[in-house]
Amino acid sequence: MHRLVVLAVVALSLSPWVAAAQSPTTGYVLCTLTDIGHTPARIWASPVFESDVAAYDMEALNRLAGAFHRHAAGLGGAGEKSCVATSTRAEAEALRQEQRALWERRTFFVKAGSWHDVPWTPPADVLVARNPEQAQTRYFRCHATMTDVPGRIDIAWTVSSGVFEKPVPGDRALAAALEQAHSYREEFKKVAQAAGIPAELSSCFPYDTRGEADKAERDYRRLIGGFNTKYNVIAWVPSGKAIPPPVMPSATAQTADVNAKPAGLGMRIGVVGAELARASGLGAPRGAWVIGVADGSPARQSGFETMDIVLEIAGQAVAVPGDVAAIIERLRPGFEAPIQVWRAGVLRELKFIVPVPQAPAAPVVADAVASPSPEAVRRQAAVVVEPATLYCLGSVQRSKPPLLLRTPIRQQATADADPIVLRETLASLYAAARQAYPGDWRDQEVKCEATSNMFPGETMCIAVSNSRFGGLQNALLFCNASREQIQARSQGMDKADGGTAQAFDWPSP
Repeated sequence: MHRLVVLAVVALSLSPWVAAAQSPTTGYVLCTLTDIGHTPARIWASPVFESDVAAYDMEALNRLAGAFHRHAAGLGGAGEKSCVATSTRAEAEALRQEQRALWERRTFFVKAGSWHDVPWTPPADVLVARNPEQAQTRYFRCHATMTDVPGRIDIAWTVSSGVFEKPVPGDRALAAALEQAHSYREEFKKVAQAAGIPAELSSCFPYDTRGEADKAERDYRRLIGGFNTKYNVIAWVPSGKAIPPPVMPSATAQTADVNAKPAGLGMRIGVVGAELARASGLGAPRGAWVIGVADGSPARQSGFETMDIVLEIAGQAVAVPGDVAAIIERLRPGFEAPIQVWRAGVLRELKFIVPVPQAPAAPVVADAVASPSPEAVRRQAAVVVEPATLYCLGSVQRSKPPLLLRTPIRQQATADADPIVLRETLASLYAAARQAYPGDWRDQEVKCEATSNMFPGETMCIAVSNSRFGGLQNALLFCNASREQIQARSQGMDKADGGTAQAFDWPSP
């Protein structure tokens, strides 16, 4: 973990480093190229190769990644490039296999990614800086996206600068580009605010080539655009006025203590800035950055490590650090929650057992305490947080004979998105539909997966079968803690089927 801490310090301070300060030893590198512009995604991966590049040397790793990108491009590859250095071959090979397994995992019978092994050996001169005294051109793009737009049915509202080019010093091109991206983000915040988007949702990223930047813009628009979304590209370029780079966040200013009730993980977390997201290979700033993990804590026992970035808990996306405690509070004590974290450029899955809340200690009452005034009672009642909720929408369909049923949106008795409970809910809905509409129904296995990439916070359960003569049959369940998001899902389904679905009530519990 030491090399990751050094990497984060460099990425966040964005100060020049001296390569001679550390004597690099022989290590092993894995390079990948990830293209999310296709479904499934396409991943090109190099063999693990020996190299003297240190894990903290972002400039050298970026040169390696650029060389691999150029090689893979000749084979049809494109996308986000990345190289990760490890101290042992076994560690690099394990990362490669783990990453391949995650991408080839099937979700709703479709693989998340198509993996391509690419034979490649880095050129001998790949680490030699080209014209270090001469300025280089880098390409930048800034955007701000707000989801769950208040008072509207839009799922997402985005403003983008498009791609613009700027010169950077040739001797430290990557570090300088990251510094400039930070300055551009500070300026772009005003553009976001003018569009009605919170300033903190702004992001700016540098790219080595125009082709990389243009593709990133197209892929992001494809990912975030679509039905019930707005994506505006504006004519904007930064003024170029220097803005001081960020510093390491302090424990008091930018971290959140998750040891708070009802059931903390036992770690400190902080904001994932644009520079950290870029340096870690995550891309867009999101999630919660793990700054410290307490010894003997539930987080330590679950496998959390310093420098992890928490992306998802129990199928619910973590957008900001505050989401971690909020999601955990909604989970049932004793539930084994799957947690996705981003670590060393690889998506990993951990398991966390939600602890049973401890009974609060009896309050200490002073001998003489004045009774609160009616106004004080009123103010206290006004800030009471409403209990968490979960809203669900169900659908059952068959093609022979044609039938399409849709339930109304229902508030569940519990806010817990426990997959076991949701599977039982969908199974009972499917059984009720079979009883109400007799015919050639087939038994189906129910599977639940997070679909927060489409509707933030959503969990979908599905049971589907398709036979040559019996046709298609499926049952679907969508659940979300946001009523607005589940309503948006319902509107999208109505539009897709043209309003032909028959109303079907939920079965009695």
